[in-house]
Amino acid sequence: MKINRMSVLTAIIFFFFTLLVNAQSNWINGFANRIAGDNLDYHSCHPDANLALLIRCLNDKDYIEWSTDPLPENFKNDSVTFAWIAGYSVGTSTAPHKFYLYVNDQQQFEFSTAPGVERKDWEISSPNGGTLHFKYINVDAVDDFFGYMVMTIPVKLLNGDKSAKIKIKGDASDSKDWYMTMQYPLVPKTRITPEKVVSKDSKGNLLQRVKVSIDHFDAPAIANISSDEGNNISSELKLGMNDYYLNFSAPKTPKKADIKISLNGKTKTYTTIINPARKITFYLIPHAHVDIGYTDLQPEIEKKHWHNYDMALEYSKESEKLGNDATFKWNVEVLWAVKSYLENFPEKREAFYDAVKKGWIGLDADYANVMTALCRPEELYRLVEYSNELEKQTGVKIESSMISDIPGYTWGIVQAFADNGIKYFSVGTNEFDRIGNTLKTWGDKPFYWVSPSGKKKILIWLAGKGYSWFHHFRLTREDFSPIAKYLDQLDEEKYPYDMVHLRYNIGGDNGFPDSTLSGFVKNWNDTHETPKFKIATNEQMFKDFEAKYAKVIP
Repeated sequence: MKINRMSVLTAIIFFFFTLLVNAQSNWINGFANRIAGDNLDYHSCHPDANLALLIRCLNDKDYIEWSTDPLPENFKNDSVTFAWIAGYSVGTSTAPHKFYLYVNDQQQFEFSTAPGVERKDWEISSPNGGTLHFKYINVDAVDDFFGYMVMTIPVKLLNGDKSAKIKIKGDASDSKDWYMTMQYPLVPKTRITPEKVVSKDSKGNLLQRVKVSIDHFDAPAIANISSDEGNNISSELKLGMNDYYLNFSAPKTPKKADIKISLNGKTKTYTTIINPARKITFYLIPHAHVDIGYTDLQPEIEKKHWHNYDMALEYSKESEKLGNDATFKWNVEVLWAVKSYLENFPEKREAFYDAVKKGWIGLDADYANVMTALCRPEELYRLVEYSNELEKQTGVKIESSMISDIPGYTWGIVQAFADNGIKYFSVGTNEFDRIGNTLKTWGDKPFYWVSPSGKKKILIWLAGKGYSWFHHFRLTREDFSPIAKYLDQLDEEKYPYDMVHLRYNIGGDNGFPDSTLSGFVKNWNDTHETPKFKIATNEQMFKDFEAKYAKVIP
């Protein structure tokens, strides 16, 4: 057998680098206070680290800068190690770029980023004996990297100061590629979070889980976690957040639970309350937001959506054997790209029409996302005119509509929709900004919208998480904490229904289908009692909802 010496050498280097990063003790928190740079609300590899300082490679004038925690009074080492949460563009990167790191205004490191690189840790050195490590943790929904920056430098570089000022600049290449430091102090913390997630064991017992999260910023240590119901976990804590799950018998009324954590010779007991979990189903509505001309030129956007249709058909065929709830469906948000797809690829029409008839492709009536408040009555009718033509071609009635982002919704569309046989209207606002109080006022509150004449009505549902919630995370990558928090939110707001409208839009605007979604839904539903997931078309979701709740919908 041939042995690749280079591969062996690489493995040895990686092994010792991992030991070095994980074994490092006496960490100093690497972010204490912002000095320069704009605040940016953004996600990261830590659920509580959601405020960033961001620098792009646009010019040589911009930079971000922050200060660290001070060294302890009795600090005697010749070198000091600082750690902080960081991220940089990979999935959204356009080309290789360089970033420059300064300590107290003196450049110490030059590190590189590039698209499509391997997901792994890396290390660079400086001439003065310093090292900069990136400890990779995960990718986000668009495949950008997040993890921990670990910088070791000679203490003498602090010039007698107790703390360091760290500055980062981009390579001034007129690029939007970016690096960010999360404004989150790395301090030890333990969080106990009951989740309304219920599974069933091999004996048919219902189990509800409690999440135990331990933030660890020291050398590796063994944590022993136990509960009053006999759960026992022993695990080595690594750098950053360590998540564990304990199962308890699912309660019918709130019950107290005690959890003990032993670490470094000390034991602490945490008491929490586990509230009952009700049965609820999330209707996942996979789609891509059609944003024409904003993220790319129109012909390129059109091609992306043509490709989405091809991929969606492939995923539906592959997943059909998994059962209806897990069979992949794709919702065509607007019909602009469908029209050109059918015109340019006549050989694909039959397969596309067949997918529509099977319920794999959900057609929604609008031709584009438009500012309906600026439309005259005739324009509102023209907005859905092509849907009538497409109905004749497919033999399938189009009874639903979608609008995404922030176009607004004028009263006149009720009459225009109803006159064209459109009964259902899904609204997905931007989830995080430029929406005023829309989500707070109308999110997750479906109702019948009556026309100005009082003679027509449509069922409208503004998705409580907008259309862009999954721009921040990917459901199929095991980041379930946002869903668990959403379940708590629904109960706190006394949400009265047992099904939830959830737009599943990944990869940003003009995104793409998730090839792993069907497998996730199948595996999850087979092993969990609640919540359940159902992949659906927009129209199917509305019809299921109306069939069950028509008498109580306001």
